[in-house]
Amino acid sequence: MSREFNGAYAGDTCPSGQLRGWVSAEETAKQLGTQAERLVDAVARGAIGGEQYYRGFGHRHTVIEKVPVETISATRGNFIDNITARGILGISRKQYDLVLSVGFFYSSLPMTLPPLVSGPFDLASVKQIVQGIASRARMMTRRLRSSH
Repeated sequence: MSREFNGAYAGDTCPSGQLRGWVSAEETAKQLGTQAERLVDAVARGAIGGEQYYRGFGHRHTVIEKVPVETISATRGNFIDNITARGILGISRKQYDLVLSVGFFYSSLPMTLPPLVSGPFDLASVKQIVQGIASRARMMTRRLRSSH
């Protein structure tokens, strides 16, 4: 039952040593470092694979396949938010706003972002920009004027 979802969550009833194929939204949220509500909403919208069923007086249960959870986790690490991007660039907030306003780099379009990604920027792209700037930097020496 834990390998194939048939409408009921198997919980921890797997025989010892076997991995569950389905995980609850709450457990998945803990693994991903996000809120369970985001996962429940993503499953309801069809953004990620999962199943929802109701028990009792409208209590909704959401379970998600384990394999997509691993993919989502890996993908989330590839995107960063404004604060992280600013830190990588090593600039102030005002400088960062200026960099964005002149189109120095663009965020991903919201409709193209993978599910459950919080930040709009591709980490590899931001690092590539920083490396490009650093590779063109030249060490400058400054001559001091003599006081003669």
